[in-house]
Amino acid sequence: VLKQMEKDMPNFELKCCLSRPKDEDNWTDDQGRVTDLIEKYIEDASDKEAYLCGSPKVIDSVVDKLRDKGMPEEHIYYDKFE
Repeated sequence: VLKQMEKDMPNFELKCCLSRPKDEDNWTDDQGRVTDLIEKYIEDASDKEAYLCGSPKVIDSVVDKLRDKGMPEEHIYYDKFE
């Protein structure tokens, strides 16, 4: 569904990563933490939005990184999984 959204919506870009892929995952996309990908792909986040889900620790670190890149707080949406 998300890959189709990327095709249908020119302003939507999906980036996926695994922090610790196993050989049997056959993972070919980015590896590392989400904060590493933010650093790699986003220079200025002031005109972007983010939709996040994950553990409170992960969400907090990603929100901090996005704010550091200029993303307004009101453009960051998340669900913390307890």
